[in-house]
Amino acid sequence: MQNELAVIVTVYNSRWIGKCLDSVMCQDYKNFKVIVVDDCSKDDTLKVVKKYPVSFIHNTKHNGSPAENTQKGINMVYNKDAVIVILDGDDWLSGKDVLSYLNEVYQEDVWLTYGQFHPLSLYPLNWCRPVKDTRNYRREEAWYTTALRTFKKWLWDMINPEDLKINGHWARWASDRAYMYPMIEMAGSHIRCIERVLYIYNDTHSNNFRALSLTQGDKEAMYFKSLPSYKEL
Repeated sequence: MQNELAVIVTVYNSRWIGKCLDSVMCQDYKNFKVIVVDDCSKDDTLKVVKKYPVSFIHNTKHNGSPAENTQKGINMVYNKDAVIVILDGDDWLSGKDVLSYLNEVYQEDVWLTYGQFHPLSLYPLNWCRPVKDTRNYRREEAWYTTALRTFKKWLWDMINPEDLKINGHWARWASDRAYMYPMIEMAGSHIRCIERVLYIYNDTHSNNFRALSLTQGDKEAMYFKSLPSYKEL
């Protein structure tokens, strides 16, 4: 079976967006679409994006929230059984067979995957590991459900959008925790930790999370850790 894959690319002022989209367009798997959400870039990002056969949203005002922009992209996917693939516009896929590999993974009863990434700085490596207790992962100190993150569209749709916000404002610094905690709790045994590196993380530029203050990110992370767990489906 060929699953429909939808690659959601969120981007803001990225000189790597061409490399990012090239890594998707060269895939040997063809049943996919690409949706780019540009967060009101001030450089040539959107000009580059328009050269590719993708759907795109251009925010007229910068919101700085990967959570909100991911939601906007997923709203353009109408097949509830589609597999959503999350890709940042500064990063890229590790090879030409990433999507075909994911399609094989989703031949089983899988609802969500995450896995190892390769950082350009070469530090750190092998972050991810299987979640042993999906009911209590939200309470763990460690965070290890890293890129490449993929999931069924219908699973995302079961998240209460308010749980992606703090005091009514969309998460900015801990967006990945905001959506991963609920989906991991709901998915339970339908999760796969992929040991193969499918994602190249560009941590060499000034906008990557290590280069920014972690204070706000820590505060947001603690907020999402404190929310009630979702029920396993």
